Amino acid sequence: MNNKGIMEKIKGRKIRLINFCAKKSNHQPENSQVDIKQKHNYEIILHSTDELSIRFMSKIFVEPEGLFEIETEHVLTYGLDEAVTEMEVKENIIKLLSPLGSEISYLISTVIKEMIGVRIVLPPSLVFEDMDNDDKKN
Repeated sequence: MNNKGIMEKIKGRKIRLINFCAKKSNHQPENSQVDIKQKHNYEIILHSTDELSIRFMSKIFVEPEGLFEIETEHVLTYGLDEAVTEMEVKENIIKLLSPLGSEISYLISTVIKEMIGVRIVLPPSLVFEDMDNDDKKN
């Protein structure tokens, strides 16, 4: 019986930025207290014996009124030493997607600085409460 975890079955990883869209609003919030929100979606686009690819879409925005809205799309590809099951992927999806946290944080902080003149650094970990893999974008 093989007791290797999914991360031990990975031989390599590649992150590609596929799409990046940033919109600035000229609307100034009435309230000085705003929250930066994140929503995420993912989709397994390839699952073979030697490769796993996941498309990850992220939306970062401000509530209650929007100063900005940023959407990113990445493809995260893992080379596999051993096949992984669909159940292993589902049970470890947060671990598999976590390398995108620092990538997205860096991109967002740089772009927001140029848009509104203030650098906002998001934590390098992704917030997964609002993640939904059933609401797929095409």
